[in-house]
Amino acid sequence: MRQDILTALHRRVPQRVPWTIHHELLPRGSLERRLRNQGLAIVEKGVRPYREGTRSVSIEERQGWEGGTRLIDRRWHTPRGELQSRVREGPDGSLWTEEYPLRSASDFRLLEYITEDTEYRTNDEAVTAAQRAMGEDGLVLCRMMRSPLQRLLTEWMGTVGVSYALADDRKALDRLLDHMAAKDEEALSIASRSPAEAVWSAENVTGDIAGPEIFRRYLAPYYTRAAETLRSRGKLYGVHMDGRLRSLKEVIGSTAMDFVKGFTPPPLGDLSLEEARAAWPDKAIWVNIPGNLFLGDDREVIRALRDLLRQGMAAGGFLLTLTEEFPDPERSLLLVAEAVAGDGTGNSLDNPERPGP
Repeated sequence: MRQDILTALHRRVPQRVPWTIHHELLPRGSLERRLRNQGLAIVEKGVRPYREGTRSVSIEERQGWEGGTRLIDRRWHTPRGELQSRVREGPDGSLWTEEYPLRSASDFRLLEYITEDTEYRTNDEAVTAAQRAMGEDGLVLCRMMRSPLQRLLTEWMGTVGVSYALADDRKALDRLLDHMAAKDEEALSIASRSPAEAVWSAENVTGDIAGPEIFRRYLAPYYTRAAETLRSRGKLYGVHMDGRLRSLKEVIGSTAMDFVKGFTPPPLGDLSLEEARAAWPDKAIWVNIPGNLFLGDDREVIRALRDLLRQGMAAGGFLLTLTEEFPDPERSLLLVAEAVAGDGTGNSLDNPERPGP
C-alpha cells in the first residue's frame, strides 16, 4: 500500500488505486479490519518533521463553561504586550473561534515578535518511529504549518480581519506575511533533511476566499518556495485544497507542487476531475469523495464511484480519500471498497451494476 501511494504521487500507475481515509472517520474494530483487508490504506498525517518552541513567549490557556458550552481563553504573553483569543466548543466537539488574537494592524508587531521568538528543531526520531510502525500498510505524510496567509485566516485574524487588513493596511500586512514566510524557511529546511518521504501543507484552500489575485500574490510564491526546498532533497510536496477551485484552475496549474490533496469534485466542489487533470498535467490529484454522493441508493453510489475511478485512472497520478463526514459509515465505506475492487479483481468498471454474491 505504501508503494502504491508513492507511485501514484509520482504520477505513475500503481498496482492498485490507493484509497485512504482521515483516521478520525474510520470506525475501529472488525469493520476496520475488513476494510483494510479489502485495500484501505492508512495515511498518518499528524506527524510534523520539526518541533517548535518559544524562548521568551508564554501561552496561557483557561477552560471554563458558559451554560452547557465549553469555552477556551488563550493568552500569549510577550515582553511587548499580550494577545488574547476566545474559542467555543460546538455540539460535535469542533472548536469555533469567537475572538481572534489579532484585532487590528497595531497587533501585528506582537505576532512578528512571537514569530521571531519561535525556535525550530528536528523531529527525526518521531518521523522514523511512525514510519517503522506503519510499515507497508500506508504512508506517513508529514505535516507542515499552514502558509502565513492561511494561518491569519484560520488562526489569527479570521476572514473579516484579513479582508479589512487587505483594504486598509496592506503594507503592514505584507510586512507581517513576509516576516512569517522567512521564519518558515527554517522549518522547511529541517523538513527537507528529515526522513520524511512526502510532506503536505494543511491549507484548506477555496477560491471563494483566496481568489486568483490573492492566490497569485500570497500563496503561489510560498508553495513554490516550499516545493523547491523539499524537492531539493527528494521530498514530495502537496497542498490540501478541498474547496471550490474553478476560479483558481490556471494559477494552481502554474504553481510548483507535486500533488493536490483533498480535491473535491462536484456536487460539493465546482471543478470536475477531468478539467482538473487537463489543467494540472504535472500534479497528482488526491480526490476526496463528496459526502453527499452516498445519499443515493447502492447502484447510484457504485455508478458514481466507478465513473470517478474511470476519470482518475485515465491519466494516472490518482488517489482516493475521504476527508469529511458521510452518512452510514459502514455502508458507505463498503461501497467504496466494492467500487475500487472493480479494478483488477474481475469486476468490470464498465458495468455499474453491483456484482452478485
